[in-house]
Amino acid sequence: ATTREGAEDEAFGALLREMTALIVPDEDIHPVAAGRDAGEWEGETGNNESSHERIEELRMYLEEQLGFDRFFASYQYVKANQESDDDVDIVTAKITELMGDDGAKLFPQLMQLISCEERTYGGAAQ
Repeated sequence: ATTREGAEDEAFGALLREMTALIVPDEDIHPVAAGRDAGEWEGETGNNESSHERIEELRMYLEEQLGFDRFFASYQYVKANQESDDDVDIVTAKITELMGDDGAKLFPQLMQLISCEERTYGGAAQ
């Protein structure tokens, strides 16, 4: 990655951490398991399952937990606003509104899905 891409990744990571801290109480943050122990999926290093399978598993889990309409609206909003300069409080409030109070705890999983798609498909995911 170029220096600019690295800086953008770092800035996005900082934004993600800030938004997650605002949306999800610390005690509600868990590794994405979607029906399994988090250690079962080793990702890029262990390659226990393909990235495509992991993406589909995350998508199905989020659709099941949020319902399709909430999932899709939240997904589209986050994708469209990843590089937004909007106030974090405004973005956080909108995400909480879209995901619902109970669903907002799944924000880290939604971000993991988007991140996996971008790594796997180069940002061209639907």
